[in-house]
Amino acid sequence: SLVSRSEYARETGISALATAEERLVRHNADLALESCIQQDLWHRTQLRSQLKGLCFEMCKAVGLYPNCPQCEGGMTGQQAAAPGEFASTGSPVEGSNWEGLLFHMDQMSQWGRSLIRQWSSQGGPSQLQFLSNSTLGCEESDVMRREELQGKILDFCQDVCHGQACAECHQARGPPKSWPLLMMQVEVLATTFSRSLEGARADRAKEEEDHVSLFCFAWTPRRDYDEKLLVETRKQYQKCDGHMFYTDHAAPGPQKEGDFMRVIVPKQSVTRDDDGWLYHRNMVGLMPSWNHLVHSEFVNQHTWFINSELDHFLSPARAKETIAAYLKGLREGTPAEQASADGPMMLMWGNAFVFNRKMVLAIKQHWNILGRIAQENGPGDQATAVGCPMFMENEAEWPQCCSQDVVYPTLAKVILPKLFNVSVGAPGSAGCGSPSKNGKQQDFPLGCWELHLNPIDGEKEGGALQAIKELAQMSQFQDERQAKDYCQRHKLAAVRDNCDRFWQGRRVPLIHHLHTVSEQKLARQLLDHDSRP
Repeated sequence: SLVSRSEYARETGISALATAEERLVRHNADLALESCIQQDLWHRTQLRSQLKGLCFEMCKAVGLYPNCPQCEGGMTGQQAAAPGEFASTGSPVEGSNWEGLLFHMDQMSQWGRSLIRQWSSQGGPSQLQFLSNSTLGCEESDVMRREELQGKILDFCQDVCHGQACAECHQARGPPKSWPLLMMQVEVLATTFSRSLEGARADRAKEEEDHVSLFCFAWTPRRDYDEKLLVETRKQYQKCDGHMFYTDHAAPGPQKEGDFMRVIVPKQSVTRDDDGWLYHRNMVGLMPSWNHLVHSEFVNQHTWFINSELDHFLSPARAKETIAAYLKGLREGTPAEQASADGPMMLMWGNAFVFNRKMVLAIKQHWNILGRIAQENGPGDQATAVGCPMFMENEAEWPQCCSQDVVYPTLAKVILPKLFNVSVGAPGSAGCGSPSKNGKQQDFPLGCWELHLNPIDGEKEGGALQAIKELAQMSQFQDERQAKDYCQRHKLAAVRDNCDRFWQGRRVPLIHHLHTVSEQKLARQLLDHDSRP
């Protein structure tokens, strides 16, 4: 009927309209979902970039950059690498994945904790718990994920904070109202890490200053000249927290002495009784000495190791003061210098060298290579260099000589970084009497005073004795003005005209080229306040 056809058409039209409306609703919902997903992806990509930047800043702050595998993405199934270690990155977790962001945050938290607390007991790593794929709507899921990530940021902040910087972590609290707030909280985390690292380093510096344990060692062929100086040198070495003298099996003197270790020295082209034996080749004697040292308990018992010579006057008390001053100068220096204060280090005080335990441990770790010496029947020019360290092949002095003045700086600045990727801080000067500065042009204290440069008759005994008296006098003055007033009134032109040289040496731990017992004795009595005869 006409009515039936009209009703059918009306119903059909209504149904078609409803279907179109449903399609429009679904289309709009799809567009909204796609927009939400796209915004969520953009925000996560931005956050991932910000976290990566934070990670690289952390890496630079501790001196490991550009070796920062922790910052290149997640490390599937791996623990975060410890400071100084290099871990393979494994399969990268995509930045567009929520689990990837959360995993990367956990990895950075573990790594950041180890960087801040590497010098103290380290708690176990937090366990990462992933949320399963949610069936919630895009916006609800987005809020839930932000809440989870914000929690990890707060945990990270509390993990790495140190001292007063922990108060800043409270700025990371609060509901995740927006993505910009979350990004701001990451910036708070970066500030907290930087301040915490600064505070931890300051605490470490104070601890190191209070707990320096100094081991002193020297190589000597025990000639008549050495034996005379040994009487005084031994008195000074006994003030170290530990000491050892090294010599070869053919050396004169008692075969068994508590502070002497006899080592095997390869046969040289020059006979042992010749005055030129091991001339400019003292590493031939020091290499077997180091072999004993790195395999001894001394490494675990002491924090600093100084290699000096018998014609050095050494004040262990002043040496500890100077070590502390060098560490302070590094921590007030450039970012690279600040980072180097926490790693392997060798202080250069003229031709005496001071190694921290991390440096000795680095040498020990690679001793299977570093300990190789040139052999008499070896290929090439090894017969000429016999006994010298093989790592000096094609370096300065090879094959004729291997003096510690050249070998030690080469080891620290070339060999360890080049062959083993070990960065070594090496402040100071390889020339005795030469001043040095940090990267901000702040003076390091003088580590060695050179009698060869003594303006009062050089190395002559009378001039040496007078120079020691002047250095002792300088140590009594409170400031440079008082020292200059004293110099201006001095009867000796050598003192009036070289006041700065004596002032710089007022607290010097080493004096080089003291050739007589009387010189050594006077230095001990006046500079170390040791009244023993």
